[in-house]
Amino acid sequence: MKFIILYVFILSGNTLSSDKNYFPCGQDRKENKKCHNQKMKILRLLAPKHKWFCEQGISMGPSLNWGHWIFIKDNLEEAIIIEDVSDFKILQYTISTQNCHVKSRTMAKIKKIEKIQNNLSFLDSQSLKQKIENSEGVIYVISPQMPLSLEGIKNIQDATTSKKFSLLFAVDPNINSGQLNHLKEKIRAEIFTIDALEFNMRLPYTHFPALIYFRSGVLSLQVKYGYETSNDYRLWLDRMGTSIL
Repeated sequence: MKFIILYVFILSGNTLSSDKNYFPCGQDRKENKKCHNQKMKILRLLAPKHKWFCEQGISMGPSLNWGHWIFIKDNLEEAIIIEDVSDFKILQYTISTQNCHVKSRTMAKIKKIEKIQNNLSFLDSQSLKQKIENSEGVIYVISPQMPLSLEGIKNIQDATTSKKFSLLFAVDPNINSGQLNHLKEKIRAEIFTIDALEFNMRLPYTHFPALIYFRSGVLSLQVKYGYETSNDYRLWLDRMGTSIL
């Protein structure tokens, strides 16, 4: 079974106030307008949110249903494919471009992390949701191979403490035991490994440290990468606190 490749996303800036905004990738192309009614019927059933992205001809965006993302491949010659992807399955709709008939199928999805390694606390989609649903704060993603992500720990602790925000530490699950022990001594807090679609779609392992702001059960789509001073982190948190997620 083929897995969907997660690309670096470009914020489309569109909302769903009009039909064309479901398709940030080439929505003005004539061929994309075929079977438009069928596409719209499926999309409204899947409840997409207002934030959409485009990469390599695939339109994509989060669903209103936590842990689900929607992918639209409408640049294929024989079919239009719409997928509702979650942690454990893919619901795929195929619309024939010949007669606009719709077929659907559900495919199982193999989880990347099948066991908890190195005594790390594990968060899947639902447990991550529970962790963030009643608070405001930051997930701080660390790589032991990136010294600045370690040096930034105290700065983000100072910034979140001053604002009375929650702070979750996440780390690559491939960390070895020696690195983990060093981290535990430095942080003196619970360290998580996270395998959740809502987390993975933000590409938290592209650069370290990676910071993801959350509020009342919603993760920001904007990831902050890089080391900063405590004051700069506080200023960033001030801006995120007034943002629309």
